[in-house]
Amino acid sequence: IEAMLRVVGASSLDELVKVPDAVAIKALKSVAGVKVVEEENVPETDACAKSMESMINLDGAGLILATSFGYYAPFMVDLAKKYPSLENVPLWLAAILTGFASVGFAWAFRSAEYFSLQLQGSPWFILVSPLCFLTSWFLVFRFSPEAKGSGIPQVMAAINLVNFAGVDKKSITQLVGLRTMVVKIASALICVVGAGAIGREGPTIQIAAGLFFILHIPFRTIFPRLDAESWLIAGGAAGIAAAFNTPLGGLVYAIEELATKHFNQFRTTVISAVMVSGLAALWLNGNYLYFNAPPPQTSTALDSVYAIFLGLISGLAGGLFGLALYAIAGFQKRFSKVW
Repeated sequence: IEAMLRVVGASSLDELVKVPDAVAIKALKSVAGVKVVEEENVPETDACAKSMESMINLDGAGLILATSFGYYAPFMVDLAKKYPSLENVPLWLAAILTGFASVGFAWAFRSAEYFSLQLQGSPWFILVSPLCFLTSWFLVFRFSPEAKGSGIPQVMAAINLVNFAGVDKKSITQLVGLRTMVVKIASALICVVGAGAIGREGPTIQIAAGLFFILHIPFRTIFPRLDAESWLIAGGAAGIAAAFNTPLGGLVYAIEELATKHFNQFRTTVISAVMVSGLAALWLNGNYLYFNAPPPQTSTALDSVYAIFLGLISGLAGGLFGLALYAIAGFQKRFSKVW
């Protein structure tokens, strides 16, 4: 508004509204980098909305000035809801906080691993290890059963349930709420101190998705169009990207979760979250590699053959491992029915 006042030579909003349209348009055209698109004699009907939407989509308009109250309500108000640029601000804020949280959890995880290695040299570790496992189990059992396991199934369940009309919001909060996040972090770190064989990919996804969901609730009162499903997916993707410095890994996770949906529906939200959280993590940690950087070496044609062979073997082993897990799960179901 201040820029517009300076351009047309007005000192206040009262003076600005008295400036003739032709004078204002001429002044705006004189500003470098500003493109002015005009449409005259537009009726105050649906044609007005179509005309403004055409300016946005075809002419790339970023600011629309209505010269009549008939244009403003309801047409311009409804159009502002359809193209709300400020909706990106909460997403960026959530992504930045997720980047910080993911890096913080990674640092705490490494610290717990280091502390565990120090304890393993002590004869008391034989007592400390089971005590850590018991404490970790008790926290989950007593305070948040939804914090058990890797955390990825809980996020997938929340994504699938969030748009069901009959599902209570409390059920989603139990899966990715604040209590679940706190218990997840505490139980995972205590388990690592006891030399538990756990990774941080799953917990990071659940923590990041939970952070996005928690922030989504208050922001939705301001921006009703914010979609909880896309925020949950973006949260998990942002957590992966920030924790492991793998933007593509975050996108692949999102695409896997959206295998039965249209990725284009969530594309902007997910990519924005991944980029912003990744940049926040880089700002804290620098351009690090999770598996460290190997020393540069010259490769030969035989190395390529080895790489292809190892890739085939690894893919086959991964597929067989997945089939084994499904077989064990099926056996467990049949066994549980018998007993």
